[in-house]
Amino acid sequence: MTIALGVLCTDGAVIGIDLEYTQDFMSSAGQKIFWLPTSLGSQYFILIGAAGNPDSAKEFVGYLEEQLAERFPTHVASLKEVKAAIKDSLKYMWFEHVDSAPANERRALGCDFLVAIRVGIDVWLFRTNRTMMVAVKNWACLGMGLYLANYLVDRVLPRYSTIELAAQVVAHVIAAAKEHVQFVGKGSDIHMLPRTGLSYGLSWDEQEKVEAGFTQLFGEFRGIIGCADPAAATDRLLDSRLTSLRSVIETLRRDQVERVDVRLKRDQEIEDLIRHRPPIGDPL
Repeated sequence: MTIALGVLCTDGAVIGIDLEYTQDFMSSAGQKIFWLPTSLGSQYFILIGAAGNPDSAKEFVGYLEEQLAERFPTHVASLKEVKAAIKDSLKYMWFEHVDSAPANERRALGCDFLVAIRVGIDVWLFRTNRTMMVAVKNWACLGMGLYLANYLVDRVLPRYSTIELAAQVVAHVIAAAKEHVQFVGKGSDIHMLPRTGLSYGLSWDEQEKVEAGFTQLFGEFRGIIGCADPAAATDRLLDSRLTSLRSVIETLRRDQVERVDVRLKRDQEIEDLIRHRPPIGDPL
């Protein structure tokens, strides 16, 4: 089963999801986040998180990729045009593959999506409901971990968050769902779509580090809550707990700076390769 969580941020959007498909009572790891177009240099970009039948998800993404290539050969499109292509692809998936199946199989074939769209430097987040695209103002969650995720995000995520911070919160929320919600799949994939630059994700090592940091953070926070009882905790103990909490936060801040530095260097290397790439047909 799936948990999919999307957050709209001040500088882009984040989509996180577990990596396990369940079909015919069997579980297996598989891709559940997709990005289109796959070529560099496009004026628009789409990041998709799928929650539902894996074959339906791949059929939708494949059809959408064909539609985008056919409608926008120059890789230039407006939000309205991109949404129209997505809605037509949803209709294709639902009408041609789900609704046409025997009645007793249709529920298992369904699939919904979180969709982040960037056009120029503007980013939007949507959730789908069959063939509809519903705009998301803050965050949206799909799947088995819906209630836990909504509770945690509402309590933890600042109202105006950057993608770097939101990605860490999403990693923590999905890790909590995997631990506490039955049938949520193993593994996770966290991707960020910034207003500028390339789309990127947290590596597994980065996710593990973030999850460990947030586990320590909430452990310290639990200790501070205990200090709310003056009969059980002295002022000295409270000061000690606050110092420990500050230390954990400083570590999280330092780790984020290191991750961003690594990505900036990588992006610059990619841009240099593109800039110095010879035109197609020219000898190397």
